[in-house]
Amino acid sequence: MITGPLPLIILPPAMAPIVYCLRRRPATASLSASATALATAVLCLRSPLNEPVYVLGRELVLTHPGQMVLAFILVIAAVLFLCAWLTPSYPASTSVSEATAIPRRQGSKQQKTPLRGSPDVAFIPFGLVTLGLLSSAVTIRPFPFAALLLEMAAIVAVFAVQSDRQSSTQAGLRYLVVTALALPCFLIAAWLFELHARYPHNAALAEPAVTLLILGFAISLGAVPFQAWLPAVAVEAPPVVAAFLLSTVHPVLFLLLTDLFQQHPWLIADTRAFPLLTVVGLLTALVGGLLALVQQDFGRLLAYAALSDLGCLLLGLGTASTTGLTATALQLVNRSLALVLAGVGLAALRRYASSDAFADLGNVARRMPLVSAGLMAGLFSLAGFPLTGGFAGRWPIYRLIYQENHLYAIALVLSGGATVLGCWRGLLALLGPDVNPELEREPIPALRYLPTAAVTMILLLLCLALGLFPQLFLPPILKLVEGFSFLGSS
Repeated sequence: MITGPLPLIILPPAMAPIVYCLRRRPATASLSASATALATAVLCLRSPLNEPVYVLGRELVLTHPGQMVLAFILVIAAVLFLCAWLTPSYPASTSVSEATAIPRRQGSKQQKTPLRGSPDVAFIPFGLVTLGLLSSAVTIRPFPFAALLLEMAAIVAVFAVQSDRQSSTQAGLRYLVVTALALPCFLIAAWLFELHARYPHNAALAEPAVTLLILGFAISLGAVPFQAWLPAVAVEAPPVVAAFLLSTVHPVLFLLLTDLFQQHPWLIADTRAFPLLTVVGLLTALVGGLLALVQQDFGRLLAYAALSDLGCLLLGLGTASTTGLTATALQLVNRSLALVLAGVGLAALRRYASSDAFADLGNVARRMPLVSAGLMAGLFSLAGFPLTGGFAGRWPIYRLIYQENHLYAIALVLSGGATVLGCWRGLLALLGPDVNPELEREPIPALRYLPTAAVTMILLLLCLALGLFPQLFLPPILKLVEGFSFLGSS
């Protein structure tokens, strides 16, 4: 009998070959994968906690924080698998002549260019395998095996990024090369951790161990200066794939980092770990905000808005306090919702407008109001604009950073403001003069577009609810944070 966390690890990859065989039937493949992810989330919530099982001598155990994070990313993955069918897209580099399903008008008659290819469900089998590997990384002990599983997940994710595209492989290669650099850092840091456990009074072991650990997580998360793969993935890969990577892998990485602080109390006593997180977070927020300000297309704007938000998350964790971790967890929830919402909007925008460049999107907000509203709500939420979920998560972090260092707090607010201005430029482009009069108005009344409209509206309402009523989302987050005893009381 399969017990413990094993079903969470086995079920998604077991369904991957079936979904791959169904890829010619996009609706069936998407719905099957979504149902699998939801069923795995239900199993996760019903699985016994802190009851280890052993496979090949390795311990697998599901803790309460791991349960909450896995259930959350499985639900997010289920939504994205569904959106891959509902809102297919093409890379931002696709030309107007190559774009599919672009309605055009000639006189009183409406014509459409021929459809090419199938919806973006090619990544779904690889997404299912990635979910199984992430579940393994969360439950396996000790940490070096989790690091190896994370690298395996990155390798599989490369195929998801590439999907069925026959063009550039730059995005996948960048992601693979950058994430591969994190594995040696993790393994050497783990070796130094073992030496430190044997010789706890040897202070010379602590400094390189802490530095390599923070460096490894900075590389895996795509923090500055290791962010080169982010814009490449945002431009070349389908938006739902970019949203999948950022909204499933990043929560797992933050969980593993927090678990390491919990398991090794000497990391808290060391004076380098949290200051390093703070410096990396501030640099990431500033670079992300400044680059978001000057972008000319929505793909890169989404990438750099997510980068700025990542910096804010690192700063929240760097406060080493209950309030900081609570705000970080709340911001991770908002981040995932905003990425999914922006990804769905960007996919639909590329599908109907054939481009995501600001110069090509004049008057699109009036022609496609729902798509534009979803895209901009997701971007503004990532930027931390007031009344969005991003502001609810950022405000406690702003206050904590201000108490520790006024200059850091001012720089963090400026980075958020720069991201907001970049999003504002994108909104002005959507409201600008009409540059493509042949593009038809958003076909909301058509029956086949109703599921896309429903998903967009639900995500939009969730983002707004998180901003206006964050207390509704706090009980499970507070319960998760209570499990980490290393935190301060502030």
